[in-house]
Amino acid sequence: MRRILLFALAICANAFSVAAHAEDEENTGYIEDTQMIINASSGPNGEAGVILALPCTECPSRRFTYNRDTVFVLGGAPVEFSELGGKIDWSGMIMFPIADPTRASKVFLRKPESP
Repeated sequence: MRRILLFALAICANAFSVAAHAEDEENTGYIEDTQMIINASSGPNGEAGVILALPCTECPSRRFTYNRDTVFVLGGAPVEFSELGGKIDWSGMIMFPIADPTRASKVFLRKPESP
């Protein structure tokens, strides 16, 4: 009986976890495989800087702000912006809240390939 109760509890917890994750995905937009320029410059409203993203060569550029809550990921691990060593040109993916599509919430970075 105890095992059945634990099993049922695990299934319920998993169901709630999946539902919460799906709801979060619906509220998040992203641009995959984009070239970006990251400029660290303080701005109004606590912004730490600006990211200029170019999703494709024919696409218009998109401007995002980032702040201390923005998560930067390099090599699969979160990093502080200061650890990027002043490099400004990157490629990767930008995630942003649908409710505020000009604010980057998470930025996955990879170094651009050399020509």
